[in-house]
Amino acid sequence: MSCDTKNKDGLLYWVWVQQIIGYGSSCVKFFIDNDISARDFYENGKDFWLSFGMFRKKVKQIDSFSLNEASKILDECYKSNIEVITYEDKRYPALLKKIDNPPCLVYAKGNLDCLVCDIPVSVVGSRAATYYGVKIAYNLAYDLSKNNCLVTSGGALGIDTAAHQGALDADGSTVAILPCGINFKYLMTNEKLREKISRSGVLLSEYAPDHPMKKFNFHLRNRLISGISLGTIVVEAGKHSGAMITANLAIEQNRDVFVTPILAQNPLSEGIFALINDGARVIKSGKDISEYYKFNKLQNLSLTLMKNNTKTNIGKNKNTENFKTENTSLIKNLTENEKLILGVLKESNCSIEKIKEDTNLNVSDIFSSITKMEIRRIIKKLPGKIYKINTTTFDM
Repeated sequence: MSCDTKNKDGLLYWVWVQQIIGYGSSCVKFFIDNDISARDFYENGKDFWLSFGMFRKKVKQIDSFSLNEASKILDECYKSNIEVITYEDKRYPALLKKIDNPPCLVYAKGNLDCLVCDIPVSVVGSRAATYYGVKIAYNLAYDLSKNNCLVTSGGALGIDTAAHQGALDADGSTVAILPCGINFKYLMTNEKLREKISRSGVLLSEYAPDHPMKKFNFHLRNRLISGISLGTIVVEAGKHSGAMITANLAIEQNRDVFVTPILAQNPLSEGIFALINDGARVIKSGKDISEYYKFNKLQNLSLTLMKNNTKTNIGKNKNTENFKTENTSLIKNLTENEKLILGVLKESNCSIEKIKEDTNLNVSDIFSSITKMEIRRIIKKLPGKIYKINTTTFDM
């Protein structure tokens, strides 16, 4: 169904809000945290808006964008069969709500049912991909779709195109998140591919339907590619490429980063090896991803990490709080060294050197324990060889 005219009034104010706060803004959390509807905010008037410091820099937008302009955007959505999904809408991708700056709303065209998927993953990489990279991306996306994963990418040439096509050829769904409005004539080489995606998958954008493509849009768009997914897979990437930006955003959003195997002599291997050094996992197939998340879903259903108030005779420092479990096999089988390390990480993210200082364990024992807990997804490695408790597995 196209843009819901019955709910046009409610959508109208959200479209207005998004236009005045700007794309990529974190202000949407203000409305949610303070339980203020977009309509109430609008109707309270300019003095009310400006009483909040975050909106004082938005005077120009407030003065220049009217409800009438918002209404024109909704009319264009209706004519183009584009849905408007606000942050309040139950169809809004749940994972996007967890990033620091989710969009007030997204515009979507296609089969919105496919957004409800247990294993959404993104596949990104170079536009100037090698033959090897294109083949890997296509086969990977095909395999991901066959293993009930939803493939997301950016609709660009190279790796993006191969990933979208692989998912479609597997009779799966794919999401293309665009750096412009859905109706804007962007990258006409891929127009037919976008048409295919809109029939079985979804074209998604935070930009109004006719919003033009601008260079800065790509960086903002990349946070949605990583944010809508549990993990991002990088196939080929230069060290300072857009794919690397997406991977780093995934890390900031506490999402997983994976890479595919690559030869050192590949001109696009530099970014891949940098990610591996920062702790990215190497995967070879879509089945690897599917099994990884299915295994961790079972863990998430059964595990809760809690403080253990019982006395322990291990360790001699203030951070050696033990942890107890609720009859779960994984936590029950934590070693004493692992409990000590988790006690330190509970206080703050830190390096192996800091863990050694606070636990009095030797480096080899720490490294051994950390490696085992990484494999079991109890902790995760951040850039700079810093470790933290994996909060996607444990609710601390």
